[in-house]
Amino acid sequence: MSSGVGAVLLAGGRTKGDLLARTRQPYRALIPVGGRTLLEHTMAALAAARTVEYTIVVGPAECRPWVSAVGGPFGWMPMGETMVDNLLAGVHSLGSEAETVLACAADAPLISGPLIDRIVSVSHERGHAFCYPIVEREVCQAAFPEGKRTYVRLRDGRFTGGNVLTASRRLLLEHHERIAEVFAARKSPLKLASLLGLGLALRLPLGLVSVRQAEQRAGQILGFPVSAWICDDPAVGVDVDKVADLDTVEAALAKLA
Repeated sequence: MSSGVGAVLLAGGRTKGDLLARTRQPYRALIPVGGRTLLEHTMAALAAARTVEYTIVVGPAECRPWVSAVGGPFGWMPMGETMVDNLLAGVHSLGSEAETVLACAADAPLISGPLIDRIVSVSHERGHAFCYPIVEREVCQAAFPEGKRTYVRLRDGRFTGGNVLTASRRLLLEHHERIAEVFAARKSPLKLASLLGLGLALRLPLGLVSVRQAEQRAGQILGFPVSAWICDDPAVGVDVDKVADLDTVEAALAKLA
C-alpha cells in the first residue's frame, strides 16, 4: 500500500437486549438490513471512498467469509478483548505506509464513500492528530425523528458522537497506553472525573463547557492535538445498538433504494 489512509473496520460489537431477541445474531456487524449485512454496507462505503486504500476488518471468525467474498482492498483479522485492542491490532496490521488511520464502526450502515472522504479531508485540513466528527441533535432529529441517540450538552449545543474518526498512526501507537486508560474510564464517573479534572467534571453536566474547551482538555489528556468537527451529515451518528435503531436504518435504506 502506498503512503496514505488505511482503515480499521471494527466488527466485534456484540448484540444485546431487544436487538438480540429480534435478530438472533450475536454480532451486530452480521445483522441483515436492506438485503445486506451491516458489515457489507460499511465495507461498501469504504470501498467507495477514494481516500481509503486498504481496510482491515477486525472481528469474529464469522466475519471472515464475508470479507473473503469481497476480496480486493480488504483483509480480516481476529478480534481481541477490547475495542482499543482491536483498533491497535488493526493499526499494526495496516503497516507503516498508512500514515493516517480511519477507524469505523461496522454497525453504521448509512455512512457513504463521499462522507468518509469529507472526514479525511477535514482531518488533513485541520492538521490534528485526531479528528472526531460530532453532530448536533437538531440535525439528527430532523433527518431521523424516531431515532434514539445519546447527546452531550455543551455550551455550543447538544451533540452526539460519530462512528468514524481519523488519527495519526504514529501517535496512536506511541500513546496506546493512555488511550486504553481513557477508554477504560469512560463508564466510571469517578475515573472520568479524575481524568477531566474537578472543574471540568463539574461544569460538563451543566452544559458550561464549549466544544473548543473539550477539544483542548481531550488533547491534554491524550497527549496530542484533538479536533472535534461539527458535521452536518447525520449519517455519521447513526449506528445499530437497539431495535429502534434497526427500524430507523431500515426506513432510511428503503428511501435510498
